[in-house]
Amino acid sequence: MLIPNRQLTISRELAAGYEAGAGQVPGISPFVDGPDSADATRAVEIFNRLARTSPAGVSFFNLYSELFEELPDAAAAGVPLIAVANPVSDTNVVTLFVGNDNYDIGRVLARTVLDQLGPWTRTGKVVLGTPVPGASVFDLRVSGIRREIAALRPDMTVLGPFDSKSDPLANRAAWSVLVEAHRDAVAFIGAGDVDSFTLGQLRLERDGMWRAGAFSLDPRILDWIAAGDLVTVSPEHFLQGAIAGQLQAECAAGHRDLPRGWVYVPGRVVTSENVAAIRARQESDRDLRVNLLPQSSAIVADLDAHLRPLDSIRSSR
Repeated sequence: MLIPNRQLTISRELAAGYEAGAGQVPGISPFVDGPDSADATRAVEIFNRLARTSPAGVSFFNLYSELFEELPDAAAAGVPLIAVANPVSDTNVVTLFVGNDNYDIGRVLARTVLDQLGPWTRTGKVVLGTPVPGASVFDLRVSGIRREIAALRPDMTVLGPFDSKSDPLANRAAWSVLVEAHRDAVAFIGAGDVDSFTLGQLRLERDGMWRAGAFSLDPRILDWIAAGDLVTVSPEHFLQGAIAGQLQAECAAGHRDLPRGWVYVPGRVVTSENVAAIRARQESDRDLRVNLLPQSSAIVADLDAHLRPLDSIRSSR
């Protein structure tokens, strides 16, 4: 499996899930690789190497689909390919996607932030940020956020999305500027995993009265969620990785061909009301396996009930 950036919680959860899911199938040895930081060129190099050396199959979460020029060659060579978390626009090349409805979880996060603001907050500025402008996974979330705020609080002003940067230090710098420039904002919402830690930290440090939201289950943010300083929607990356890993392993072992379609994985809202249960399942990779592998295995065992057509995936273009 190719992960996008080893610094991110999403990559660690995808890797742990992939290894656990593939480990369900005897005789299969999963391997995970990815760049040490946000490096599109390095990600492409690693994918090309994996496609050449792993004919049994490659799953990948990439943020730069337009750079993966060897996808058609890998597919033509018969390498089973699974796109995870971020769909690929050419569904004739990569015919299986495992992931969320990113537009919908954007709407869910927007509703959650608005609930935190309360019904009396009808006006004000909401500032949006995305760590990788142009990446479909984030663009769709932003579109969902915008749509839901417009529908529920039409008198609010939504600004952005601004480039919040995918590198953690650059992300901190970008959000610091945005928070300072929009001190009268009622909410700041990030489209990515890296945004969650920064926004929670800034709200705490600056005693912000604004609300913060993002998409993550970084263990460092759970205390802030418990205190009400942050809300998040978990894309459930461990679950996505586990489903992809088991499907890839069963294909490699000759138990099945990869299906064609979208294995839909719902997101999960995390607030102060349910964060204790989430914390318990996130304590370790073992806890994640105990709590989520039965769910991923059940999805794989009853795949038809969880498979959607590829043409039902929304496009950000």
